[in-house]
Amino acid sequence: MSVNDDNHLCLDGVDLVELAEEFGTPLFVFSEETIRRRAEEVAAAFGRENVYYASKANSNISVLKLIRSLGLNVEVSSEGELFAALKAGFKPEQIIFNGAAKTLRELQAAAELGLH
Repeated sequence: MSVNDDNHLCLDGVDLVELAEEFGTPLFVFSEETIRRRAEEVAAAFGRENVYYASKANSNISVLKLIRSLGLNVEVSSEGELFAALKAGFKPEQIIFNGAAKTLRELQAAAELGLH
């Protein structure tokens, strides 16, 4: 975060006041640079193939696409998270579907996709 010459708060060089004026508020803004850096740190520590991003932390499609582009996997725990992961381009072999209280429909969808 920084402050520009107009005394506006900026994130990754983007003026947040301008974003608020363009898109309205409330507005959720994520730092691609920070997400990328943190994901790379975890991948370096544990091996890219062993890292599963917990989509319950943030299942925004753009964030999931970024995670996928970094070669990481995804962990989902609901049908909505599963749909988001698939929409973001994750392949079934890159998805772990876990958690309690699964509906029959969720279990059938997972089985049809061959999820773990």
